[in-house]
Amino acid sequence: MRVAALALAAGLVPVLLAAGCGPDRSADNRETASSECRASFDVRSGGSSPSGDFTLLTAARNAASGDVPVKMVEITRAAGLQDEWDTMVVVTPGMKADKLNELANTPGMCWQNLPGPYNDDKPTTAYYLFLRGGNPLRAAIWWFPTDDELDFRWTSTKVVYPDTVLTPLHSPGADPKLRVAPAN
Repeated sequence: MRVAALALAAGLVPVLLAAGCGPDRSADNRETASSECRASFDVRSGGSSPSGDFTLLTAARNAASGDVPVKMVEITRAAGLQDEWDTMVVVTPGMKADKLNELANTPGMCWQNLPGPYNDDKPTTAYYLFLRGGNPLRAAIWWFPTDDELDFRWTSTKVVYPDTVLTPLHSPGADPKLRVAPAN
């Protein structure tokens, strides 16, 4: 009896896998398959700042406390990031890989651990993704919507460059923040 049950179970496993009860083979899952990618980058563990992710937010908070506009490269230098980056993409909750590839100019790149959709009940991870020549260098984590030292959350600004000018914003009852300066 036991042998018959084991044989039946062994025979069902391939049938269940073929019927779709095995690993997810959806387009989203295949998106990270290395054979279909020119390269892959894990935003969760991909080259975070050598001095720590929160150093970027601290540098932004310090600059926001002042009254003088600053360039984004000044913030990253103060955070310990060298000038090797040429593009920063604001990766917000729920951003899909195809949108990130469009913004970052990274065709064929596969992304792992992109942030899930926003949930009103708790802060959701998001990332500042630094690139050079279309190649990801590092990602600094931040919490959406609570971390707003660099206030790109509610604007259309999703791509920032070293020479992007940020102006301090001081509102009564709120912590200071930096926003992209209006174009002249």
